Amino acid sequence: MTARTGLTRDGRRSASHGAGDPGPGSGPLGPALAAARVHRAGLLGWTSFFAVAACALVWLYSVGQRAKGLDTSFCIMSGHEPGVPKCPDGDGFSAPYAYSWMLELAQTTITFLPFAVAVYVGGALVARDFERGTAGLAWTQSVTPARWLATKLAVPGLLIGAGTTVLILLQRWVWTSGAQGPVRFWWEQQAFHAGGPVGLAFTALGLAVGALAAVLTRRTLPATGLSVAALAAVYSALGSFGHLLWPKVRLTGTDASGLSDRAGEKFSVGMITDSGTRAGSFCDGRTVQASLDKCLAKYDGRDVFAVAHPESHFWPIQLVETGILLAVTGVLVAAAFRLVRRRTP
Repeated sequence: MTARTGLTRDGRRSASHGAGDPGPGSGPLGPALAAARVHRAGLLGWTSFFAVAACALVWLYSVGQRAKGLDTSFCIMSGHEPGVPKCPDGDGFSAPYAYSWMLELAQTTITFLPFAVAVYVGGALVARDFERGTAGLAWTQSVTPARWLATKLAVPGLLIGAGTTVLILLQRWVWTSGAQGPVRFWWEQQAFHAGGPVGLAFTALGLAVGALAAVLTRRTLPATGLSVAALAAVYSALGSFGHLLWPKVRLTGTDASGLSDRAGEKFSVGMITDSGTRAGSFCDGRTVQASLDKCLAKYDGRDVFAVAHPESHFWPIQLVETGILLAVTGVLVAAAFRLVRRRTP
């Protein structure tokens, strides 16, 4: 149908669209652009956060390079003590510590970013429209509930997903750069989440949890509280049971006694005596067989053992945990769309 034209009372020509004509702002991207305009403050906030965090990680890489090769874990600031090195001056002393605590801050931020995503999506993005009635108004204007929810989640989801991916890659670039410092071990939960695809999958789960909580409660505060509680439960479960997602290995000899905390997560360590019984771990840190044999002879031991996740298990556990999180995310997203179709005003 074509547009009809006419004259207004002051003589200016006007145009009106027929029932079948697309009005201004319509089209496949119309609702998404409208949602982006409505929530531009949140999107601007995310963009600003991403820019600052990315620049900080690039700068942190340079700090780590200054800390490379410096070991300040055991040194003296002044004076002289035989066998004890003097601490480096200036940036040489401060760089390892700055690198350490700032990297841990970056890992913590990436790990708990999904909580902020869930609060934003559940509260400001979706539930607020239910409270204000704008969701029902949109549904009366030829926008289906499913399309309304999809456009609500599309733009923030793409921006948050892309930004989180870049931050994880930058954090891993800094983390694996070879710099020294008392940083977290690879198997500690925050380092593990921020060091691979688990962090991105957990962020996607935060978006799905927020959307489902908003559709269920249709109130900002209840949706926010439910989102945080649900994500906290998942985070706690991963921390408690994540090590069960991949079989542990049993190490013996110097592989067991020389396994450091940085190289692997140990669950059971000890010594097997000549009589075949298990005893405590008395020979840790022996990486040379002769040193281990001397220690075993001292304690009447036959061998040492360790049940652990070595560093080679990092990626298998990452992939299994990521798959589980993405599967749960898919179920929650499907549930949110099913509910929003059924619970129309």
